[in-house]
Amino acid sequence: MKSEKTAVIGGSFNPIHNGHLYLAQQILNAENYERLIFVPLNRPSHKHEGEGVRISAKHRIAMLELAVESLNLQGKEVIIERCEIERGGYSYSFETVIYLYQMYSISGLLGFVIGDDLAPDLASWYKWEQLREIVMFIIARREQTAPENIIVPEGCLYTVLDNPIMEVSSSLIREKLGSGEKTGDLMPDAVYAYIKRNRLYYS
Repeated sequence: MKSEKTAVIGGSFNPIHNGHLYLAQQILNAENYERLIFVPLNRPSHKHEGEGVRISAKHRIAMLELAVESLNLQGKEVIIERCEIERGGYSYSFETVIYLYQMYSISGLLGFVIGDDLAPDLASWYKWEQLREIVMFIIARREQTAPENIIVPEGCLYTVLDNPIMEVSSSLIREKLGSGEKTGDLMPDAVYAYIKRNRLYYS
């Protein structure tokens, strides 16, 4: 397998939306990554219990598969990796990163994408001291904090994306769908059609 500069985006993708895809496209283009791996999590270890996954992994993966078809790959590779779902239990980033290094030929440090809202708490993550040695954090802006004011724990390598802040989130989409509002402009048409066909998130 060819060694490639690789980045990973993890998340519930509950559901995936245009914000995720814009970020993925920017990483493939501006950051010059050759391979991008989406990792849908099984159960988040760093979120409150009430923010857990509401629909099955089967549906979340199906929506991911539909969504990535809208990306302009230009010869680059996008993979949907099911390791956290297959592993079960809580999803820990360190375990996933080790797995990815074992399964894929990665050039340099794995790019690990997080939102700037998670950056200040990185030091509380499972096996943080080991994790920071083996990844390059790619910090995407989700809040209005200026890039130079984003708080990141000492001792890790990181870069901050110059991405626009998009007013879209999975929780917003779930809320709108639950109240009967249309959300087709927040996600690819194929994903929206899948949600309607399977009656996902509707009250």
